[in-house]
This record gives sequence, C-alpha cells and structure tokens, in this order.
Amino acid sequence: MKLLTVPNRGFTLIELMVVVAIIGLLATTVLASLESSRLSARDAQRVQEARQLVTTLEYYRNQNGRYPCSGGSLLCAAGSAGGATEATLKNMTGTYAGMAATLRTGLNFQPGRDLSNATAIRYRVRSASGNSNDNTDPASYTLVVFLEKQNTYCEINVGTGHDAYSYNACPVSGI
Repeated sequence: MKLLTVPNRGFTLIELMVVVAIIGLLATTVLASLESSRLSARDAQRVQEARQLVTTLEYYRNQNGRYPCSGGSLLCAAGSAGGATEATLKNMTGTYAGMAATLRTGLNFQPGRDLSNATAIRYRVRSASGNSNDNTDPASYTLVVFLEKQNTYCEINVGTGHDAYSYNACPVSGI
C-alpha cells in the first residue's frame, strides 16, 4: 500500500516576517506623510483665521475711523499711544486676559485654542508715522502668524507705516 503525502500549503516563518516588515515600512511612510499634512492644515487654518481678522479689523476701521489699539483699550483716546505692546489673539491655553480678551470680544474674533504655539496669532498697531509710540491714532497694523510646518512666523502688514517685524509675508493662497 502506498501512502499519499499532502504537501504543506502554509507560509514559512521567513516569508511571514518579510511580509510583516514590508507592512511596517509602508505604515511608517503613511504616518509620516499624514503628520506633514496635519502641520500644513494647522498652518492653513491659522492663516485663514488671520485673514478673517484682517476683514474684521477693516470693518472696525470703517466704523470707527481707526484701528483698535493693541495696548490699553479697544477705543484708544485720540493722541494716546496706539500700539506700544502687542496682543496675542490665539494661543495654546484658550484663555485670554487684558487687551487680548477685549479685542477678541470687541471684534467678535473667537478662534479655538492653538495646539502647538503660545503666540499663534499676534496683533500690533502702528501710528500714522510708523512709530507705535508717537501718540497718534493707529493707522496700520501687523498680524504675526505662526507657521508650524516651517517652524517660523510670517506677517501680514496692513495700512500705512513700516514693517514692525522682519518676518516673511504670509502666503496669499494655501500653504
């Protein structure tokens, strides 16, 4: 009598280990590109919120004849220093005090908290002569926005005056 042998139809241990290693490499590649996409998305959100703030500030100026102060109060008295300090309008904690709270409420600018930067969006006005401390009403301002993917800041300058910072201009379209 002759015995019939059935060949093994499974995979060897080495074949299985190779497949698991390939899947691990593919998963690592996908996760790395996903993180880059997340950074770009957060940057695009910050820039978009800054653009919304520009629109809000222009509306405020049309209504009041000047930009709000970044220092003492939302409606700075004529002749008061317009922007000796800056106000952080988006941060990691989501809590705002002083001028930042006043600006966010007065301008109805309420973005969510930032996940990665303590000063994600900053606002500083400048006077008509370009010097924020010469006791004239604010005629221009700068918004500084954190770009996480490049790990740097960019700025949006609006109105007459000089650049308050030395950052590159924020991208006009998507990041």
